[in-house]
Amino acid sequence: MAQFFDRPERLLRLAARAEPRFRRRFLEVVGLIRNERTIEQLIVLLQSGNLQQALVSAEIAALRLGSMWGDVYVGSASETAGFVGSSLQTLVDFNRVNSRALSALELNQLRLVQGFTQQQVLATRTALAQGTALGLNPVQQARAFRDSIGLTPHQVEIVNNYRRKLENGDLSPLQNQLRDRRFDSSVRRAASGGRPLTQTQIDTMVGRYRDRWIKFRAETIARTEALDAVHQGNQEMYRQAIENGTLRADEVYREWSDSDDNRVRDTHMSMDGQRRGLTEPFLSPSGAQLMRPLDPNAPAEERIKCRCGILTRFTDTAKKENLEAQQSLAG
Repeated sequence: MAQFFDRPERLLRLAARAEPRFRRRFLEVVGLIRNERTIEQLIVLLQSGNLQQALVSAEIAALRLGSMWGDVYVGSASETAGFVGSSLQTLVDFNRVNSRALSALELNQLRLVQGFTQQQVLATRTALAQGTALGLNPVQQARAFRDSIGLTPHQVEIVNNYRRKLENGDLSPLQNQLRDRRFDSSVRRAASGGRPLTQTQIDTMVGRYRDRWIKFRAETIARTEALDAVHQGNQEMYRQAIENGTLRADEVYREWSDSDDNRVRDTHMSMDGQRRGLTEPFLSPSGAQLMRPLDPNAPAEERIKCRCGILTRFTDTAKKENLEAQQSLAG
């Protein structure tokens, strides 16, 4: 009875291939929302208090993120079907209209759309509130609104703090990792009492800093969602293989695999090698239950920036039993 090991590297490679597509899609969505309205149109909407209308395209644009998740999910499941079929030397197909698969596609698309839209509403409100506190005029408020697209509320505050420090001739902006280092000499000169930064310089530096935060967020979302979609598609294919008799539930198990470096969480390091059935959750020392790395239902401290993987082991028992049954009937 042969055993087969579906190692975590296969899924990590799938996720790595999907990440650039997710990044591009996120930046595309941000661009669509930012470019939907002119500054003049935003001024009219914001002065009338119509924030919802100003962001009317956010949910529609975010649907593109959801469709990307679905593409990666289906692609992962199909790759897993090919791997299992090749291992067992039999034909294995992924049924994308399976009710569970359809539910996963719908729920995750809804999660992404709602999450992005809600974060965007909060970010724009944060930008407008801070603009009001600073006494910005309508044009400046409209620009602050548009500049917040793609950022989280916390990131809006970080960017605004960066601007204030530059305006105050502070040296601390040199400690910001996402800054454009080409301006460092100008910042030092201004802080030492030399030539102060012009408004144009400050606007340029803040714009570059903001763009890098948006790209950073795109990378974070891409890494998280790509790996999550890959894991979910992989697990769904194994469940279907059990249901259609290709594999037997008691001959399939999953094993937690940490990334084996000094950045692994202590809890996940202790989970390394933990074995579970296909539908059984892994248990963290913290008490949290995780169906997979980056499980969206797990606490934030157990999933954010997780880089762990899953090893799946299965045997050809079911295939042999099916062949024996067919031979018996033929006889």
